[in-house]
Amino acid sequence: MKQLILDKKECENNICVLSKNINSLTEDIKKINISIEKIKYVLNDE
Repeated sequence: MKQLILDKKECENNICVLSKNINSLTEDIKKINISIEKIKYVLNDE
């Protein structure tokens, strides 16, 4: 039973870490999208 509780806690920690990583990736993707839009704007402007 004790092992199960430990595993559950470990699982929650892993999910938490994964969640943070996904949020971080999402932010990176937004930045990339903004950069792409700027490049398109510059290219269209010429």
